Amino acid sequence: MCCNPLTLCKDHRTQPDHHQVALPDHASRQTSRPTSLCQVFSKIDLRGGYHQIRVPAEDYHKTAFQNRYGSYEYLVMPFGLRNAPSTFQMTVNGIFRELLDKCVIIYPDDILIYSRSRE
Repeated sequence: MCCNPLTLCKDHRTQPDHHQVALPDHASRQTSRPTSLCQVFSKIDLRGGYHQIRVPAEDYHKTAFQNRYGSYEYLVMPFGLRNAPSTFQMTVNGIFRELLDKCVIIYPDDILIYSRSRE
């Protein structure tokens, strides 16, 4: 039985994406207007959300790393990639595009669903 679990650390620096990630100040301004008359709220935490996004096969090599046990490549987006937050934000915004600011607000890995009534 191992008493020291293996911890991986890798520098994933590359060119930054130009997609803007939601900032706390912007999110609070965004939330106050459309939700001011609402009475029903639900929050969904997309825990592990990055791991739901597959890395394109042609980009596996960009996530490669080696250690004493061998060489590895991520098949899903790991935390720590420079553009992971903006890629995740674009993906989730794309999925909920038609509902954004009507009944849904996305903030990094949370989805806020709001309504004036239960119906």
